[in-house]
Amino acid sequence: MERITDYKYIDLIQEAYSCIPDHILSHLPTIHFFTGTDVVYAGLELPEKSKDGRLFKDNIHYNPSCAFKGKFIVRDNPTIVIPSSIPGFCYYKDHVIHEIGHIIDDELLDSDWTFNPVTEYAKKDESEAFAEAFVYYCIYGYEDFEISKSLDNEINEFFNRLWKW
Repeated sequence: MERITDYKYIDLIQEAYSCIPDHILSHLPTIHFFTGTDVVYAGLELPEKSKDGRLFKDNIHYNPSCAFKGKFIVRDNPTIVIPSSIPGFCYYKDHVIHEIGHIIDDELLDSDWTFNPVTEYAKKDESEAFAEAFVYYCIYGYEDFEISKSLDNEINEFFNRLWKW
């Protein structure tokens, strides 16, 4: 783990990694974590807002491997950004697992995989549906999930087969 500036997040990151099955964990690239600092101020994010209007400095998110260009250092590794704590808000392992789901979807899989949404947030788009399905798979019985038995089987079958050979 590199670029951790606020070490209070190490336990959170380790807890998230402990939920990911070995057959998936072994295929993940080295993921950098940038923590506890305003990403806009640090020069990692321009502009300040995501496409849906959320401030990067206030939201956990993932930067693709190719995100650092121009005057910034080009990295070969994806980065999960965990900003400074927001008063009254706490990050949980499912937030980190969700971002790792984006890395799997965007950087490791050759095809577009789609899942029916397992949470309200997953209804936003296919990328969020995939990331939330990955959280569901890693934290079975996660409290926000209310899904059908067929979708449960579909998600578990997909991730159980992923990279098992």
